[in-house]
Amino acid sequence: MSKTSKESKFIKFFKSAFSLVELMISLITISVIVSALAPVITKKLGGKSGVSIMENNLTTYCEEHFNSDCKLCDSFKRCVVCEKSCVSGTTNGIDDDKCTCFNCNAPDGDYSNFSNCVKCNRHECFQCNSGYGYTDTKNCELCAKGDYSNGWDVCKNCGDGKYTDAAGTASCSDCPTGNKCNAGIRTQCPAGQYQNDVRQSTCKTCSAGTYTSSAGQANCTNCSTGYYQTATGATSCNTACSSKTANCVECVASTGVCTKCASGYYLSGSSCVKCEAGYSCNGTSRTQCTAGKYAAAGSSSCSTCPAGKYSAAGAGSCTTCSAGTYSAAGAGSCTACATNTYSGAGASSCSNNTASNCATKSKTANVCATCASGYKFSGTTCVLDNCAAGQYKSGSSCKSCPAGYYCKNNNKYACGGVTYSTGGASSCSWCWLGICSSGICTEVNHTNGSTCLDCLGGYSMWGNGWCYQS
Repeated sequence: MSKTSKESKFIKFFKSAFSLVELMISLITISVIVSALAPVITKKLGGKSGVSIMENNLTTYCEEHFNSDCKLCDSFKRCVVCEKSCVSGTTNGIDDDKCTCFNCNAPDGDYSNFSNCVKCNRHECFQCNSGYGYTDTKNCELCAKGDYSNGWDVCKNCGDGKYTDAAGTASCSDCPTGNKCNAGIRTQCPAGQYQNDVRQSTCKTCSAGTYTSSAGQANCTNCSTGYYQTATGATSCNTACSSKTANCVECVASTGVCTKCASGYYLSGSSCVKCEAGYSCNGTSRTQCTAGKYAAAGSSSCSTCPAGKYSAAGAGSCTTCSAGTYSAAGAGSCTACATNTYSGAGASSCSNNTASNCATKSKTANVCATCASGYKFSGTTCVLDNCAAGQYKSGSSCKSCPAGYYCKNNNKYACGGVTYSTGGASSCSWCWLGICSSGICTEVNHTNGSTCLDCLGGYSMWGNGWCYQS
């Protein structure tokens, strides 16, 4: 190793040792300064260093490190000791490796922010309890109703749209619906007014047709059906629509103009008119009854005509069907009965006509309209008049005369001797046999006249109906 190298190493070692000595001297100097300031600071803090002091709702925050000559550093900040000492009443400023001393104006109430002295803001020097604010006399006062403070500042007013309901509040609340808030004081909107938004300083007035009956409402109430209110800011709505228009049940809530009448009436302009007969009225309009229905005056609906009655369109009542006709329920007209059927007035159907001896039958009663030939009316019944030749009366009718008989004057008579008839005869005929004319046969078959039934004395009857002399 050369001589020059050895000398260089020695010089470096010497310089390093010298720098270490300088560092030790600096640390000793700082320790001396801090020791000198400790009594002063402890006195200003009530004899306590590096603690919090609570007195009259006041909290002072202290740290263990301070600037070399001046007051407390900012709360919660660590102070840096400047290499340059400053005389009493000044503070150090730090600018890289350069320190400048600044004058602190007052011994109390100022603090150092490292570069200059500033007036101590209370929230930087101490904190009041929540709901309290500081005063210029270093005391904490209770914030009044409408004011607030979180303890770091003076009590401040909430302003409009916000409020506090009690003293000693840390923060303001948004003004709720139904209220107005002015300068931090909350007031309910009075009856007749409302507020449907938050953070408001005024109330709104209820419009016509609406109302609020109590304070603190977020919305107005519409008038009930059948009532109206023309004023704004109303606290009630109890004027009936009918007080302005007779028989009105609904109206415009803000004006009282009728919009609907009672049942059985209809609206004409703004008036209620009673429904005419033959119409139904629903309170707003009228409708004509259709055929088969009817309505009396003042009706709200049309009724159906019952069976046996009918009506045309627009009828106020039903008409009864006449005899000989009928109708079902809801008919617009009556229907005539069919042949051989009949009905009385107001019938719902026709019945079979059971009258006898009729040429034609009635449609209005169970009788003949005309009697059959040979019959005549006896009251409402057809009875025999005179039977025709060859007929006889049997009960209430004429019958054809049977064989062996002849009929006249409503009676029948038997053929005798050698006479006969084959039916429907008005007289008997003589036997055509020769024996009849000769008198040998005394009685023949009265239904045909071709067979002898009895012979004259001295004659005998053969099996073939002939008489022979014995």
